[in-house]
Amino acid sequence: MVSEVLFQNLEDRSLSTPRLIISDAHAGLVSAIRESFPDASWQRCKVHFMRNILVYVPQKEKKS
Repeated sequence: MVSEVLFQNLEDRSLSTPRLIISDAHAGLVSAIRESFPDASWQRCKVHFMRNILVYVPQKEKKS
């Protein structure tokens, strides 16, 4: 997977292990994060989270 190659490249360039990684909730990406950085915490991006929630809010209930 592309993200695993990216993470390996970052490690090869001496990136210190991150303490927190924020991303969208794509299952493959989250899996690659957990595999590449097992000691790092993961948090879902609030922007992506809100966008996903707002799909279920009726348009008339949304503020402009």
